[in-house]
Amino acid sequence: MPEDGTDAELLTLQEAAERLKVHYMTAYRYVRNGMLPARRHGQLWLVDPADLADFRRDRPASGNTPPVDWVDRLRRRLLAGDEVGAWTVVSDALSAGRSPQACHLDLLARAMATLDSEVDSGGCALVDGHVAAVTAMRLVARLGATFRHRGRRRGTVVVGTPSRLGHGWAIAIVANLVRLDGFGVIELGTGAPPVAFLQSCTGVDDLVTIAVGVTRTESLPAAVEVVNAVHAVRPDLPVLISGLGLVGGSVPHVPGSTVSVPGLAETILAITETSTRA
Repeated sequence: MPEDGTDAELLTLQEAAERLKVHYMTAYRYVRNGMLPARRHGQLWLVDPADLADFRRDRPASGNTPPVDWVDRLRRRLLAGDEVGAWTVVSDALSAGRSPQACHLDLLARAMATLDSEVDSGGCALVDGHVAAVTAMRLVARLGATFRHRGRRRGTVVVGTPSRLGHGWAIAIVANLVRLDGFGVIELGTGAPPVAFLQSCTGVDDLVTIAVGVTRTESLPAAVEVVNAVHAVRPDLPVLISGLGLVGGSVPHVPGSTVSVPGLAETILAITETSTRA
């Protein structure tokens, strides 16, 4: 045990397991799943006695695990930058009957929205928000690799945002959900210049639309550039502009495009583009 003033009263995970009267690996699973708050100190997991008391109070007398707050469990793992633990939470949610779409929107996006609010209010450091965003990106990639649409493709959608404002996990969630809905996706991520959107149109016979994410209102001029560049060579191609950057203000008119709040894939951009720091 560390002997500094901050950690002197904390319990090792082994001590916490003994107080819970469970095996060490059971207590470790509680931590990895985000049910029991703990933090690393070297090779040790340390538990605050107050958090342990809360866990014991909330756990039913039968010894079953307490009711699951999936969002908070995932939030804790994202905040710790714990990809393995975060994936365990997602896997448990899937095993409990959550759909892949729900894991994207109701779990991952909402956990990140909560963390984003905490960063805005000063409840956690900016660096922690960035660590969480990178971890979220890795989860989105794992979800995308795990679930593939079976059957005939309904067409191809280009998805991206021309601005570097905001983290890439939101637009990555959009791309995953569009894939799950049966479309092929050309995913450009964040900071894609107009020429990248333009080049994505080349040689794609089943292109359905180009979806441009606008994270902030300041990003709208870059989105207009994309529309103009694409329609210079493909005037018939639908272009959708959507995102949180259009929420709370008047919806602008961009000739040659559909500007929508909400928009793409049943409000996905508006729901998930909540992280707005560079």
